[in-house]
Amino acid sequence: KLTPGRMTPLSIRRYQSVFSHFRKYLERRGMSDPLLSRITKQLIEEYIIYRMEEGAQPNTIHVELNLIRAFFYDAIRRKYLTINPAAGIKRPKIYDRVVRVYTREQVDLILNYCLNNESFKGYYRVFSLLYYTGMRFGELQYLEWDDIDLDSRIIKIHKKDNWAPKGARSRTVSINDLIYQELFFHSLNKPSRWVFCDEHK
Repeated sequence: KLTPGRMTPLSIRRYQSVFSHFRKYLERRGMSDPLLSRITKQLIEEYIIYRMEEGAQPNTIHVELNLIRAFFYDAIRRKYLTINPAAGIKRPKIYDRVVRVYTREQVDLILNYCLNNESFKGYYRVFSLLYYTGMRFGELQYLEWDDIDLDSRIIKIHKKDNWAPKGARSRTVSINDLIYQELFFHSLNKPSRWVFCDEHK
């Protein structure tokens, strides 16, 4: 059972997604409402292969397998099963990924394009903050004016009622002169408490 009080909304959605994938796979195998005892180690291993063929990354499969394993351990604790079919299944290896990093010239091309195209001018401020502060997109999406201290030139990133930063860890990022000016002029017109989004659902 998922316990919302102990997990962030993002984690709950991720785990619901995992169960949704596994349930759809079982339905494809003609097991729309299977007994727990019918789910075998071989079936779970075949599910992992299926997910890899779908293009799921090793890290994603690690999360799914850990959750499936935890689910069956809980079933054992509740005396529905005596053996965990997911125990002992090897996780796919994770290989080092090549992280793509934009050059300064590429960033300048993106920013200049936004400035010189009326339809994209609104994105200039967004891309500037992403580049100069190192903020993640989700952090920018849930940024509120109360999180910004222009006098101290810092942005506070912290947990919200319906969102939490990666790892649920709070942090602060510094604002350079360019971002200070962008946020200052943007703050002259505040349609809502959100800096870039009017509402979140």
